[in-house]
Amino acid sequence: MSVSEENKAAREAESRSVARDAAEDYRAAVSSVLDGLALNASKMGENDEALQAVTGWRERRRALRDEARGLVKQGRQLGIDVTKMAAALRVSRQTIHEWINEGQS
Repeated sequence: MSVSEENKAAREAESRSVARDAAEDYRAAVSSVLDGLALNASKMGENDEALQAVTGWRERRRALRDEARGLVKQGRQLGIDVTKMAAALRVSRQTIHEWINEGQS
């Protein structure tokens, strides 16, 4: 084999080696990205579960607040002091007055 043919063969072998290394690096990068996506998807699922719990808590809180509004209106009709109702519900007297006056404007 002549020197030029040996050089050509060596360059081809080097090119194949570089191509193999590049392909392995590409596969590793793709695998890393796919693993990251799977992890993010898992975290998003956990966030959805947390969001559902918060949504349930908000709905329950809203229901309790609506119940409190009704009780305040009944209490006012019975003559219960606004300050006492506010203290019992841990809200301001202003809030109690707003609840009492809802729908009257």
